[in-house]
Amino acid sequence: MPPKLHKTPGPTQSLIRPVATSTSDTACPADVCSAPAVSLDMSALRSEIVRAVVSEMRTVMDEHYSNIKTELLNMKSELLRDFAVLRSDFAGLKSTVSDIERSLSTCTDDVVALQAKVESLSKEISRLDAKCDYLESRSRRQNIRNVGIPEGESFTLTTSSVSELLKEAFALDKPPLVDRAHRTLAPKPKSGDPPRPVIARLHYYENCVEILRKARRQQRITVSNMKLSVFPDFTAKVARARAAFNEVNKKSPSKESNPEDLLRHVFAEEKSSEVRDLMKHYMNRYRMYVMQENHLLEETNWLEEQLASHLIWLKNSMLKDGHTIVLSSSGPMEVHSMHRCSSILLE
Repeated sequence: MPPKLHKTPGPTQSLIRPVATSTSDTACPADVCSAPAVSLDMSALRSEIVRAVVSEMRTVMDEHYSNIKTELLNMKSELLRDFAVLRSDFAGLKSTVSDIERSLSTCTDDVVALQAKVESLSKEISRLDAKCDYLESRSRRQNIRNVGIPEGESFTLTTSSVSELLKEAFALDKPPLVDRAHRTLAPKPKSGDPPRPVIARLHYYENCVEILRKARRQQRITVSNMKLSVFPDFTAKVARARAAFNEVNKKSPSKESNPEDLLRHVFAEEKSSEVRDLMKHYMNRYRMYVMQENHLLEETNWLEEQLASHLIWLKNSMLKDGHTIVLSSSGPMEVHSMHRCSSILLE
């Protein structure tokens, strides 16, 4: 059984308890005598409370400070570790970029060299292609292309038979000497389709020129129940070029036109554009010499002469070629009838 605790008078009780006074002292009221003791006790209590709170706060702050310091140190170590990793990665990227720059520089130099080489090879190929086409055309100079010779048993394709056919078709003195004769490299036609052309190589160039001249004059020739046409044996490139030229030649003016009519055969739009350009040029000159009356008068006289001649050319072109396009003040071309157009120009 725990021993009993004996109450001992505390400092507060000793202060609160009245102290015995001698009989000789003057007696005072209890509340007046105890006031200084209570104030001293409250001050001591307040000091103890402040010390306890400060101590507790210091303990808590020291604990939190140590925790924050530990966290900051950990964060610092992590940041340093991450920064080291980033630095190593950046160094690797920098070396990689340097390698890529060197590779790109090398590739750029190679590309420039290859471009120059490709351009040179393209020119060489074009030259060789033109040379090959020229050589092929030269090798075909003595060839003729015969169209309309039937296939099958009705005609036996030999050099002698082609020679006799040419002699009979063009009324030659003697059969031309034929070195080779064969049909074009194409599939055999079906029944009802036109026969394949026959390519014949003549031994003498003079015979080839004579036959082609007579074929150009006679066009289609009927001989031995067949309609024969003879043409030069051109290459594919030359044939396409001649076909394009024939299309242009069909649209060209008639051969009966004299050189003067050919020179006057110019579109009215081109002449009207010349008039527009002349007016723009004069306006620029006018702004340049606006303060010089004498020079400006000379420019105006020159413009009148030029404009008169251009308008006469434009009117003659429109009347000659039937164009009805005149200049518009708004810029684009306007279309009028021939009478309206002539009246505008004559004004």
